[in-house]
Amino acid sequence: MSSADACERKDRRRRSSVASGCELGTVSEIETSACRSRHKSAGLARLRSRRLSDPEIHDFLRLESAAMGHTGRVRRECPVVLPFSDELGWFSVAARRDKKSRMGVNPLVTTSPRRPVVPRGEAIQCLQAWNRWLRTVGYNADALRERFGVRHADELHVTDRLSWSIRLRAQEDSLAIALRLFWLEDAVPRALAEAHAGSFVAPALRLGLLQRRGQAVESCLRVEPVDELLIWADRRFESPLPSRLVQHGGGPVYPPSFDSFVLAELLPVAAGQEVLDLCTGSGVLALIAARRGAKVWAVDVDPRAVELASLNAAANRLRVVVIEGNLYAPLGSRSFDVIVANPPFVCSPYNRGPRYHSGGPTGDAVLARVVRGWRRHLRFQGRALTIGHVGLREGESLLERAQRWLRGFDGRCLLVELDRSDAVAYATTQAAFALAEGLESYEREVQRWLRHLRRHRVHEVVAFLLVAERSGTAAVEMASAKPVVVPVPLNRSATQVVQEWWAT
Repeated sequence: MSSADACERKDRRRRSSVASGCELGTVSEIETSACRSRHKSAGLARLRSRRLSDPEIHDFLRLESAAMGHTGRVRRECPVVLPFSDELGWFSVAARRDKKSRMGVNPLVTTSPRRPVVPRGEAIQCLQAWNRWLRTVGYNADALRERFGVRHADELHVTDRLSWSIRLRAQEDSLAIALRLFWLEDAVPRALAEAHAGSFVAPALRLGLLQRRGQAVESCLRVEPVDELLIWADRRFESPLPSRLVQHGGGPVYPPSFDSFVLAELLPVAAGQEVLDLCTGSGVLALIAARRGAKVWAVDVDPRAVELASLNAAANRLRVVVIEGNLYAPLGSRSFDVIVANPPFVCSPYNRGPRYHSGGPTGDAVLARVVRGWRRHLRFQGRALTIGHVGLREGESLLERAQRWLRGFDGRCLLVELDRSDAVAYATTQAAFALAEGLESYEREVQRWLRHLRRHRVHEVVAFLLVAERSGTAAVEMASAKPVVVPVPLNRSATQVVQEWWAT
């Protein structure tokens, strides 16, 4: 008998009652996770567990609430789901007791309830309606620059986000309401939302795009304006919320960020070309290519990302073939004029974190497979580009690592270094999410990242951009787009470097 079977049997026994102080259990995709719950008369429960996915947490909350006699008023009071981690520290449930509840005493032995499935047509109509309203009120990249002085959310510091939320609460124009609700991820009084968005609010609540928060409403998804498109994705400032609008599990689907904008500026697409977008996520790069008249295929391994990319295509009235699959696997021998990829590339210690995040011990586990696929799937004179981080060992160069990925590729390539940091600087940056739990938690997280990097002998981490053109002759060049201050200020953007190289 395997240890997993033994754990499962043990968890079944634990589910036999929900008396005060009992141990409960829930099963994740791979292993069984034991949970301990302390019930109090006020209706407060605390769960301590590891390796629970967000849907599992959501289902567990509903089940536990029903077990205590609560219905319809479950609130996730303190979720500490680490954004770059599969570990859950603790969370609590606060709910109002409903004496009329007819739920059984022990619903934990039953099948977990499924979220209502929203008809796809309704979901598309809902997003299309909101897109029309957002465009009407001027929700676009220019509005971000004028209001906040930034191009995208990566440039907004967490403290600036709070200060801007407070400032915009004093403004009641439609654009301010839209920015609070869909970009700053702030709750807006329902009456105020209905005064500006009118009849769109009620259907959005019914379909799960919006949810109630007391007398206010908040959005379960955020909207990023990119290249005159409106891209829906999961929240980035606040913890992701489950939404009935998206039927499939998985995710979270990260919104367009710095990497997406760099690739978008460089995307070498012309009308009529056939384009492949790997690791499509929200579908932002695929939609930019489609808007320029290309025929686009988009692939992602995450079913939630596939559905959200499809919804984004429909909401923006663009045609993209979106496929669930592992990189090139669902494409057979098909080749393309352009291949673009924004793969997971973080040198992360979390093996089962969000799919958009971890690129293996040295960051290039997925990226290397993307690049090796150019030999088979990129047409002659076709162009490819990708972006990533790579953890280098002492004495190893970025060029040496890239040449291993490119072995056998008959084209010219340009490797552009964007940034470089040692292991300590990388760990302190990546562990910053733990600051929300205090300095002690942050220090523990930094040490965890450092142990991981040292175990894999990572000396420094380089952020880079790799572009290629299939010319028939193999060659790799190096360039830098890092800001230079000494001896004289110099700052050539990655876009300038690559465009000059392509022009040669």
